[in-house]
Amino acid sequence: MTFSRFAGRCHWKKQPERLAVCVTDSKKSYLPFFYLFDNAEAVYRCPSMKMNDTIPSGQQAPLAVRIDKWLWVARFFKTRSLAAQAVSGGKVQVGGNRVKSSRVAQIGEVVRIRRGEIEYTITILALSSCRRPAAEARLLYEETAQSIQLRLESAAMRSLLNAGQSLPAKRPDKRDRRKIREFIRKDNSIVED
Repeated sequence: MTFSRFAGRCHWKKQPERLAVCVTDSKKSYLPFFYLFDNAEAVYRCPSMKMNDTIPSGQQAPLAVRIDKWLWVARFFKTRSLAAQAVSGGKVQVGGNRVKSSRVAQIGEVVRIRRGEIEYTITILALSSCRRPAAEARLLYEETAQSIQLRLESAAMRSLLNAGQSLPAKRPDKRDRRKIREFIRKDNSIVED
């Protein structure tokens, strides 16, 4: 059995003719590693599995990740509760349909995510249950070319809308604040009449 060790995401990934297995060191259990095996069976150690379990190289380990947790892991939302609120609020759609936060994410699904004015359309490429750095999180999904183009266009439109507005050179002092209050009160009295 030949294998090679490399640091990477904490999930299973089937590669051509090989099987990538997540392994953690007994002394450094917080640092996951993958071992690539070329032969029939892979022996692995992982916190979620029993020691010395084996899996045939033609199969993948079953990994069930909720859609809200996957969105958090893929770094679309800063906290898992924000991801769950977005899913329950209808801002996340899988296959064009609203979903519950308890739905299991599956590889190959098309997901639309709306965060404020920004909308992403992505395809899930891999599953992971642990949050890793942003460079590794980008490997979990692929954004469609149309989605990238729409995001760039909307960003350009927003920058054009804000181009005519300039920030003041300094904060308003006491005199300026008094003028602002008088102006606002004058507007309110006109509306009430």
